[in-house]
Amino acid sequence: MKSFLGGGISSLVKEPSERSGPSWLGLTVVAGNSAPFRMFLHTFDERKANDLFVYMRGAFRADPKDIGIMNGGINSGAMARLQSFGCAIGLVSNIMPAKDVTSQFSVTRGGLRFNYQEHRFESVVTLRNISPLPVRGPISLVVDMSSGSAQLANANGHTCAISPGGRAFITLPMPQVILSAGQALETLLWFTDSAGEDINFTTEVVAGAGDR
Repeated sequence: MKSFLGGGISSLVKEPSERSGPSWLGLTVVAGNSAPFRMFLHTFDERKANDLFVYMRGAFRADPKDIGIMNGGINSGAMARLQSFGCAIGLVSNIMPAKDVTSQFSVTRGGLRFNYQEHRFESVVTLRNISPLPVRGPISLVVDMSSGSAQLANANGHTCAISPGGRAFITLPMPQVILSAGQALETLLWFTDSAGEDINFTTEVVAGAGDR
């Protein structure tokens, strides 16, 4: 946080007279778990708000070798919330979307079972590269719930750059950055209680360094 406030963000902060437009976004950071607290407060015009968003995404991604880079690696929760916030206020409109590679994969779903200990429905999904070409990760499975009240509970985020927006996606762990022809990945999907309804969904596979 010290690096964030004193490093890259300092180049984004201007005095009110130096702003190129009216205040568009406010940022408040409160540090400390007991009084007295330390607080950073600043407002940004729209252009600088976009720069701030890009910088924060880069800070969460930190490690360029992290193959889960689109989800921020160990910062996956923070990255998902930042992405959702940026999508809601229109700060990701110019970001390049990930590549649709659905035609290059077979998606096989295992049977749906109820985990009584965790109180959730679960299904194992296997993605296999059926094309003759390797696919560069990260590789994400977009889950589009067809009907009912069930939702994907272990999603890494929701689509914004990929249309239509608002669909849950999960990025699969990979042993290496490239998935060769014939290789497969497996993940477990968790679903919220569907109140006795069938859990139906369709899937899309996207890959690469673009945004979801």
